[in-house]
Amino acid sequence: MAHFAQLDSNNLVLQVICLENSILENEQGQPVEQLGINFLQNLYGSNTIWAQTSYNTRAGIYHVSSTNEADPDQSKAFRKNFAGIGYSYDSTRNAFINPKPSVSLEHYVWVYISSNPHMMLNHRYPLLWHCWQGL
Repeated sequence: MAHFAQLDSNNLVLQVICLENSILENEQGQPVEQLGINFLQNLYGSNTIWAQTSYNTRAGIYHVSSTNEADPDQSKAFRKNFAGIGYSYDSTRNAFINPKPSVSLEHYVWVYISSNPHMMLNHRYPLLWHCWQGL
């Protein structure tokens, strides 16, 4: 199955849709993201925005679906994270970014690590790091 995230005009994920892989295949049998986008725009409207997302990619690591272990072939890692409602798509980094959790604590600082696009909650005063995956 192929997964696509519908984005609003601010690149926030509205929903994630599954498509049969055959919808994405070109004449040579290779998957092409644009074919999935075309299909979804025909279904939901030409003004809708879509980006493919990988169900097996989390924190920039591609996992084997049957074992949940990191795949030796990390070339399959796609857009850093599987998109979810409320995630944002950063086109510069080509990554889906987790939303900040809803905590209301003073003196917490949000830090974005570009090499690992998960938000990190840093409360260094006292020294405490917390990272979540939001999945």
